[in-house]
Amino acid sequence: MVSARPDVPAVDVLVHRLPGLRLAVPADGLSSTASTWEARLDSLLVEFAAQTTAV
Repeated sequence: MVSARPDVPAVDVLVHRLPGLRLAVPADGLSSTASTWEARLDSLLVEFAAQTTAV
């Protein structure tokens, strides 16, 4: 389970925990599939820029 709070979508949790995460495609390029029981993204293409810290 990603989040203990059902009102916080998993993608929001990921973006918060990984600040270098961003969409690799425009938001209007995302597609989703919905059924009676669920709605989900077909794919989620992201880019990740790791944060570096000086030691």
